[in-house]
Amino acid sequence: IQYNSYTYSAIVILSTTYGLFGVFLCHLIFQLPFSFFSMIGVVAMNGVVINDTIILMKRIRLKLETPGVLNTTGRILEAVEERIMAIMITTVTTTFALLPTIFSVGGTDLALIPFCISFASGLFIGSIGIVILTPCTVLICKKFRIIR
Repeated sequence: IQYNSYTYSAIVILSTTYGLFGVFLCHLIFQLPFSFFSMIGVVAMNGVVINDTIILMKRIRLKLETPGVLNTTGRILEAVEERIMAIMITTVTTTFALLPTIFSVGGTDLALIPFCISFASGLFIGSIGIVILTPCTVLICKKFRIIR
């Protein structure tokens, strides 16, 4: 177990649902069927989303364990402030790198388009969810004493 806590690990696994929401939403918008290549894009996207969540959770846990003047909410927000740039740089560069393939600039490849749509949309929506919903989840767990 990554954090010696089932709760922290469950929060990291929960972050994959944020990306899945983005994948299904974007497939509906583009009216694409969910294909095998879309599934491969989901697997790749989940790797990046989980990595971003682990980066954020490590910082949140460090801030919560370090004594200081700030209350729990302040410490969690401070951790998000310190890690939001790394998460957003990863998201923006990857999403913009996949946009030419999504919009068929330079030719069409019917196998790559569903992959890129799944990867880019899931990563973009998932990263927004990581930055907003993961700290909220940690705060709720702290409030109800699920984590110490």
